[in-house]
Amino acid sequence: MEVSFEDTARIARLAHLSFSDEELTVLSGELSRIFTWISAITAVDTSGVAPLTALTPERSSVRTDRPSPGLTQAEALANAPETGDGFIAAPRVLRI
Repeated sequence: MEVSFEDTARIARLAHLSFSDEELTVLSGELSRIFTWISAITAVDTSGVAPLTALTPERSSVRTDRPSPGLTQAEALANAPETGDGFIAAPRVLRI
């Protein structure tokens, strides 16, 4: 799949990235090669292949996931640097 200079420039603009024309030309070629490679992979017939769930046959050494008692609200808030109305208070990260 061929990715045009204009498409690459639009993608960069949507991602709020700034590139020179030379960099956009290089990126266009790289994106074209990536999409060509993806097209080749998707063309492979995998209908008889079982889904891969792990790269090795060994079982996970991670403990089993079992429910355990959690903290009470008072215990959870005990070490919080700041609380308010029964919640952990955190500084605002978004400006609206």
